[in-house]
Amino acid sequence: MKSVAILGHGTVGSGVYEIIEQNNKYMLKTYDEFINVSHILVRNPENHKDIKSSLLTTDFDAILSSDCDIVIEAMGGIHPAYDYIRRSLEHRKHVITANKDLIAEHGSELLEIAYNYNVTLNYEAAVGGGIPVIKTIRESLSAHRLNSITGILNGTTNYILSKMHEENISYDEALKGAQEAGFAEMDPSADVLGFDAARKLSILTQLSTGKQLKVKDVLIEGITNLDDKDISTARKLGYKIKLISKLIRYEHCLHAFVKPAYVRSTSQLGLINNEYNTVVLDLGQIGQMTFSGKGAGKFPTGSAIYGDILDILLNDKHQTKKPLVPTKICHYAQGYNDWLVRLYSLNHPIDLEKVFKFFNQGNVQIEDFTDPHDLAFTIQGMSETNLIDSIKKLQNLNIISVSKYFMILE
Repeated sequence: MKSVAILGHGTVGSGVYEIIEQNNKYMLKTYDEFINVSHILVRNPENHKDIKSSLLTTDFDAILSSDCDIVIEAMGGIHPAYDYIRRSLEHRKHVITANKDLIAEHGSELLEIAYNYNVTLNYEAAVGGGIPVIKTIRESLSAHRLNSITGILNGTTNYILSKMHEENISYDEALKGAQEAGFAEMDPSADVLGFDAARKLSILTQLSTGKQLKVKDVLIEGITNLDDKDISTARKLGYKIKLISKLIRYEHCLHAFVKPAYVRSTSQLGLINNEYNTVVLDLGQIGQMTFSGKGAGKFPTGSAIYGDILDILLNDKHQTKKPLVPTKICHYAQGYNDWLVRLYSLNHPIDLEKVFKFFNQGNVQIEDFTDPHDLAFTIQGMSETNLIDSIKKLQNLNIISVSKYFMILE
């Protein structure tokens, strides 16, 4: 029998507790094992009358001094979660967490502590909810060189963008609907500004490449500046706009971004809608590998944590020591790519002849110019550095006022 303590009894913590209780008969029958929940740490026991009072505690030190084998952190945030996880590892207790913020910021340090104390820190639920991508990367793909990661890593933004595309509604309307459906927090900033996805991309990159990628190294652009014209232009061309998280591993550097991008409506990424997530790994010789599923929620996240419990219970694995290697960061995509560009002129109509003098390195196609102050065009085969340089020159000459550009992923 293994004993576990759960820190927190909110959405994730309650889901973990329910899954453990529901599966114990199966565990006994199949593995002759039983998972005993010994403690549930809460702030106010009076708010959790549906749980046996003997399980509830407000004292973390009582958990440290107990004989529980596994501590499950389901509180969220950096503090006090970081302190609780560190102390649990130092007391030789295995730890499981879904805390992507904490793993992105302190994961390397905590993994080092786990190694030194011969215990395990598992965090499958930190990326992709119930999608088993971390376990697969760590155990099955370590022998293969990763070329790139492409993913939709945030269910909230994917839900919002899906509704904007399918129902032809504004960002504000779609956000309100996501909040009412329980897919967005009342303060959705971490999701809609792209920081949540960037933390997940950082975790995946460090795990799959062994190279250090801090969140500050990721170019981040959220979805708050998207408007109806962006969505309608994508729809007209057979695309959807998705908040794409992408890591490209070049020979001399890493390039990582979280940005809205155009994807074919019928493509692998285009078919991932609502709260679903997907991760596509390009593994060179063995090709692409794709993981998809619900990226968040009580039971998807709870099931990922339960999988980590079984991993410790049945395999008794301990942490391996893999120090991260510092690496050079490329701030722009290398090579030539295809783009959708929107240019605005607030004061005077756009002069096409003047504009396209600066875009003579790629194949240009006008997509929308119904408003003489608002030009949308695609350009094939242009580097990101040249694209940005051309846009800056137009702005410096006061030919345009505002610009947007989106990478096109087929």
